[in-house]
Amino acid sequence: MHTARTLFTTVAAVVIFSLTPASPTPALAQDNTIAWLRAGANSATVNEAWSSDAAPGRGRLIGLRFGAGLTVPLSQRVGLQLDGTFSQQGWVAEIASTRQNDTRHSYLRGAALVRIASGGSPVRVYVGAGPALGYQLRCAVSETDEADSEVACDAPELGDAALALKRFEAGARGVVGVEAKVGASMRLSVEAGYTMGLTAIYGGNAFLDDDQVDYKNRLLSISVGAGIPVG
Repeated sequence: MHTARTLFTTVAAVVIFSLTPASPTPALAQDNTIAWLRAGANSATVNEAWSSDAAPGRGRLIGLRFGAGLTVPLSQRVGLQLDGTFSQQGWVAEIASTRQNDTRHSYLRGAALVRIASGGSPVRVYVGAGPALGYQLRCAVSETDEADSEVACDAPELGDAALALKRFEAGARGVVGVEAKVGASMRLSVEAGYTMGLTAIYGGNAFLDDDQVDYKNRLLSISVGAGIPVG
């Protein structure tokens, strides 16, 4: 339900912005292709779709994110936002009252978002939504605060507990941000986003089949960016 409300809010915001009358002289009209560099942090977890009665509690894991992108104008207010990002994510699992495991993923992520922006001042607000893809570069588990215990999620030493990995992930992403023009051409932005995985990231193990570990990524992010016109 929380995910559904988040997506509904994003879509509603896009509609509201699209119906707002355009200013006749917007200072930041989407008339240039802008190249961006962005960096920030993730607060990540997975959905609760584990059918086992002995499922551990899962908490959020903080990770870094950084990448580059383009915003391409399609009209005065509507544009296309293309993002490529390196993303650290995962979750914390409570497996006993005094024990926790960190599961850490590294992903290359891409997103293609339809973006709608306000106009009429040096500062504007924008919202965007669209499909997102991820490719898992690495997955490791460890006892919390014990780096020496870290092993790959599918490591042979885990025996029957090793999980089969699914490298590719498909999902959806929504963003809301504020962008400002600084000087003659530079842009600065602050952007919050939510990525919802739609495909499972694990393929089960000797104890659980893929229906019992139907983990899908859930990712909140915040980032700052700097951009310059390139066309």
